[in-house]
Amino acid sequence: MYLPPNLSAGTANAASSKSDTAIGTANTALNTANDAKTTAQGIDGKAQSALDTAAGAVTTANGAVATANGIDAKASSALTQAGNAVTTANAASTKADNAVSTANSVSGTATDAKTTAAAAKATADAASAAVATAVQKGGDTMTGPLTLKQTSGAYSPQVYFNANGYAPFIRANNAAGQGGSIEIVNGAGSMVNVQIYDSGSVNVRGGLYIGGDIIVTGQLYAKQRIHLFRDGIYGEMGIRSTDGSYMYLRGREGNGGMQLVNNAYNAVVVDVNDGGDIVAGSITSRGNIFLPGHVTSGNGNGTLAEDGNTLGGAWNNRGGSAAGGYDALNSNKADRYANCVYNSGLIELGGCNVGGNNTSDCGNPYVLVGLRTQAGTNNVWPRAIYLRNN
Repeated sequence: MYLPPNLSAGTANAASSKSDTAIGTANTALNTANDAKTTAQGIDGKAQSALDTAAGAVTTANGAVATANGIDAKASSALTQAGNAVTTANAASTKADNAVSTANSVSGTATDAKTTAAAAKATADAASAAVATAVQKGGDTMTGPLTLKQTSGAYSPQVYFNANGYAPFIRANNAAGQGGSIEIVNGAGSMVNVQIYDSGSVNVRGGLYIGGDIIVTGQLYAKQRIHLFRDGIYGEMGIRSTDGSYMYLRGREGNGGMQLVNNAYNAVVVDVNDGGDIVAGSITSRGNIFLPGHVTSGNGNGTLAEDGNTLGGAWNNRGGSAAGGYDALNSNKADRYANCVYNSGLIELGGCNVGGNNTSDCGNPYVLVGLRTQAGTNNVWPRAIYLRNN
């Protein structure tokens, strides 16, 4: 189609003007896109997508400039597309701003998360430290004290020992009037087997078996019988004197009874059999000796009977005197059934008149042995003597 030169020049100029406008618009879009790119740097994927869109807009605008150099229609289209690019770039800028805001929000959230994580780490470290110093259920060693405390009631918390179902326990008892104690309670939880008081006294419900020595610095009281025994041999007790010597009280080899053994432990000084018979050395009594039975001496040769009578040469024939070492029961006394002998001459008492009321007594220790009379009178004189027993 033919166009007049002036019309062609006007059209070309118009196209050139539109192309310049498109180039200016594109440049503006490029600047906007560059600003969006600068703003969107460092943010999430959405900002990067906006930057890519702006770059595409620049490429499109550049294409529009090339097209506008020869084609008015394409330049107009480029102008339109550039306008769209500006709109897109603006939208990209808005999205970039939103992305920056989101990134800032994410940064704040991340900061909060960091703070929370730091607090969680501190808590975890504290928990780890607590676990490191805690007593493990599976077994552990403690280097410090462990307190089980109860703020009310008479008893502390219990410490149980469970052996396959048998579970006795230990507790403290601060009941009023008992002075405080540690108690070991049986597996059924019904009886206190051992009670140790704060004063040091100990109560044991059952028997107490001790394999070693017992040293008692106070007095020892027993409400029941005390048994002293050793396996295969008699029971024994040593009684210590102030000088360190001992007297030993022990059982006998058999058939009951007991023995006293000397300090050298080489002689039985007193032997008492099960029937109560005593074999001992000399016996000194500071008081009376009461014997319900008889006393035998001289290996059975002499007997002092229960009624006071004596039998045997050990009593009857000893004689002697206290100065000679004898002070026996029958010293200087007549044998049983022996006749007594005179121990004085005749002693004549006061006379009596047989025809009158007269009295002439022969008192102790006199024995009447005869009378004397006078011829031609009624007078009589009693005559007496002393007797001795041997």
